[in-house]
Amino acid sequence: MSDLNLLIRESYFNGILKIDGQIKPIWILLVDEGPDENLHYMKNILQYCRMFHIFDLNYLSIQTHTSGQSVFNLIECSMAILSQKLASIILPIDKYDFHFNSQGQVVDLELAMKNFCYASEVLCTL
Repeated sequence: MSDLNLLIRESYFNGILKIDGQIKPIWILLVDEGPDENLHYMKNILQYCRMFHIFDLNYLSIQTHTSGQSVFNLIECSMAILSQKLASIILPIDKYDFHFNSQGQVVDLELAMKNFCYASEVLCTL
């Protein structure tokens, strides 16, 4: 839900999420059964209600596939195809230098961003 809030604020997605600068009034969300989206948890229900109110929606429907039916979930199917294609790719994390300490924590954020950008460029070329 916090990602949706960020997407609403990002002008890049205005053509998808807005009409004439206003948030589209009808939303149908397809979510997985993860604890951060599942309607079995009261906190999620309250957050969806809050989102309905803040975005001034006319209709909000939250749909999910039942357990064991992920074979019909288009997102999971496409992720499986993507995972197969990415399985053998090794992306460099230290092109410019190593940015982790001995505990695996990032110690140089600027260097980490440079390495991350380089790795994303390599991925895009593939």
